[in-house]
Amino acid sequence: MIAKVDKIRILTFDDEYEKLLKELQSNGLFMLSKFDDNFLTNKQQTYLQKVSYYIELLTTKTKKEKFFKYSETTEAKFDRYEVAEKMIDEISDIHSKYEEYNKEKISIEDELSSIKPYLTLDVSIDDLNNLKGYKYFIGKIVKESFNLLKSQLENDKYIYQLLSEDNDSVYLIILVDLNNQNQIENLLIKSKFISNNFNSYDEIFDTISNKLNERLKFISEYNLEYEKRISSYAKERYILEIYYDSIFNKYLRESITANKTNKTLYIEGWIKATDISKLKSSLTNQIAYYEIEVIEKEENEIVPTATNNNKFVKPFEAITNMFSVPNSNEIDPNPTMSFWYFLIFGIMMGDIGYGILMIVLFSLFKKFKKPKGDFKDLITIFIYSGFSTIFFGILFGSFFGYTFDLFNLIGKLFGQNNWSSIVLEPITDPLPVLIVSIGIGVLHLITALIIKVIKEVKNKNYASALSNGLSWILVLVGIVLYVSISKGVGLVMAITGLVILVIFSGAKKKGIPAKVMSGFGSLYNITGYLSDVLSYSRILALSLSSAVIAFTMNMLAGMVATNFIGYLFAIVIFLIGHVFNFAMGLLSAYVHDSRLQYLEFFGKFYDGGGVIFKPLAYQFKYIDKVNKGE
Repeated sequence: MIAKVDKIRILTFDDEYEKLLKELQSNGLFMLSKFDDNFLTNKQQTYLQKVSYYIELLTTKTKKEKFFKYSETTEAKFDRYEVAEKMIDEISDIHSKYEEYNKEKISIEDELSSIKPYLTLDVSIDDLNNLKGYKYFIGKIVKESFNLLKSQLENDKYIYQLLSEDNDSVYLIILVDLNNQNQIENLLIKSKFISNNFNSYDEIFDTISNKLNERLKFISEYNLEYEKRISSYAKERYILEIYYDSIFNKYLRESITANKTNKTLYIEGWIKATDISKLKSSLTNQIAYYEIEVIEKEENEIVPTATNNNKFVKPFEAITNMFSVPNSNEIDPNPTMSFWYFLIFGIMMGDIGYGILMIVLFSLFKKFKKPKGDFKDLITIFIYSGFSTIFFGILFGSFFGYTFDLFNLIGKLFGQNNWSSIVLEPITDPLPVLIVSIGIGVLHLITALIIKVIKEVKNKNYASALSNGLSWILVLVGIVLYVSISKGVGLVMAITGLVILVIFSGAKKKGIPAKVMSGFGSLYNITGYLSDVLSYSRILALSLSSAVIAFTMNMLAGMVATNFIGYLFAIVIFLIGHVFNFAMGLLSAYVHDSRLQYLEFFGKFYDGGGVIFKPLAYQFKYIDKVNKGE
């Protein structure tokens, strides 16, 4: 249900202000009236990115984590920065050197790769430089051009030696007398010969000796030392994780601007009316002086929407909020919507095995991976829906696509062979499932219309309650009675509903002609309701498709299971087929169940457009909880 929310002002002295904000974050009861979610400055954002980068770096240096991970800390440790900041400085220093050295390593290796092809030269370049009357050219040429150049070089004018080659190029040295220098230079230019002149052969040798054997050795040794030091820091990664979350929340508090009086600071915001006493108790234990006063909201100020729902309903609020947050003045749709979502999801999945998988897999995921926010709520919804999936799986007699009659099995234990829990069979007899789907749709719509009536009566829009709510309830109930139990009673109810619809639809119109036209025009909405009811046939479609795919995969697995190899293939087919069917069924049920709630259910009464009540609280990326104390 929608909770009453009051606007309050909290006053304290300047030296108590930081403690006040910390306590408000800790108890998570108070929502600031003015707060920008994009509160980080560029400098703060850059620093947090740096810390996050080092955390991820340390993560890569640790052994693969266990499936489960849960971290807590205390308030004292949460606000202790010295160790973490020293750790960041040390990591930053060794990591910057690591990056610098490895850039140098790449540069050296690139240079060496350009020299390596010439190391097969068996003549000293110093000797070549001392030759009189001759000129030499050393370099590389692409293979296609070399094949053309080769015929020109094979004469008495030139001497050449092939040094090496790779996939693209040929490396060579050409010796020519000075009389033919111009001729060979023109020829090499046309052939796109790339010269690589060395001052001396010793230069090549020194480059390899110094850069490869000395500098690269030094860099390799540093890299080994770097890995050791980073691995040692990785064992204390949690220090940086706590620090990241702590500094983020510190930046959050720093972004909150307090109003000032002569002697005090104060902030304004919202709180559930029932939580004011709890807030006072919390602050009294931590702050020497504070004062809380309830104040009036500003004109046109939107009151945030807070809810008081039980553990079953609470996660379904995420489904509603994805559509639109309810406003603070309307009826909370979540208690009724959660039941229908739970029920329809179970029919769409409708398999005992899949339901067990949903409960086990998502319970383990929730317990050990600790999802947060809306994702946590979605996981919880899947766990709940696993139970309805099992329930309808029993009614459908389906266990991973195989026929499974639970009551018949139980009955045999007591000597009863005529017990059966199979009520509906989507594959062999889909018509009853279609009827049930349509029936659920009608009940779903009637529930929405009842909420509509209550809402309009509450707002004293009695004509709307009659024309947009009660009239259609009578029509829908009348049609159901007409086709099922009593044609007479059903016909009377349906006609009564239509009469109410015609009379009250034009109540706000001026003039009798306008009222009459509006009243009869509203009858056109019958087509809309017909379309809405038929939308629920998707329940049959999804339950049928899931059952057919499961049955088909089982049949294929059975067909190949004729020998040992066949059984192995059968297991693979079974696993792949059911994993695919489970995943697609889960996705389809989530999407189509949500659609039925958003369009058919909410479309009858829901306004939305509210602002979610989001109290000031710790925001965590890495840890899960901050406990009181040391």
